[in-house]
Amino acid sequence: MKISKLNGFHVNNECLKNKTECLLLISNLPKVEVIKNDERKDPQVLGNPASDFCSANKGSAEILHDKKNNEYEYCVLKEIYFVDAWDFYSLNKK
Repeated sequence: MKISKLNGFHVNNECLKNKTECLLLISNLPKVEVIKNDERKDPQVLGNPASDFCSANKGSAEILHDKKNNEYEYCVLKEIYFVDAWDFYSLNKK
């Protein structure tokens, strides 16, 4: 999968093909509450804020690997749009 940058977000080609829909999904989101550590079933387990934000916005967190086996976390929205999970979180947090 090829990753490119769109308005500060690292995204896949599907997102570039459908810029308007993709940008509506990934930017200027309303503030969404994420699960706080003390609300988790097991408070000993710390959450990943980027994954939590992805889930709270109806996405699924996926770990992708490059050819050198480096890991990258992406949030998948509508099953076709891949956006870097940390970009998604940090560029939207309020």
